[in-house]
Amino acid sequence: MKLTPQQRDQIAADATVRYRAGESWAQIGAAYGITGAYTYRLTTARHNITYRRWGQQPIADANEVIRRRQDGQSLDQIADALECSRQAVRTALETAGGTLTTRYPRLAERRLPADDEIGELQRLYES
Repeated sequence: MKLTPQQRDQIAADATVRYRAGESWAQIGAAYGITGAYTYRLTTARHNITYRRWGQQPIADANEVIRRRQDGQSLDQIADALECSRQAVRTALETAGGTLTTRYPRLAERRLPADDEIGELQRLYES
């Protein structure tokens, strides 16, 4: 079936909202009787939308993530509760400037080694 320009614009506008809500391109296209790939092309040609894999939200609400993290929830628990990926939770924490606590807290601290520390390592390697 051939779509009119108005129909294409309407589908793209609706698809933008539905995709950001978490539906896949295939699900949206099926509602209009078109393929997911065609829905993707229609939408991205008319709207600035980023592609994300598996229909997951690209980022999580930073304030909500920080609140849940301070309540002691793990990254996986937050991701499940907010229905987003673990990477989205990590990205939200990093962009909000929240400290990301891990089970290895010294790994979160980055600094250049002191001269005496380098000397000690060289001595250990040589021995």
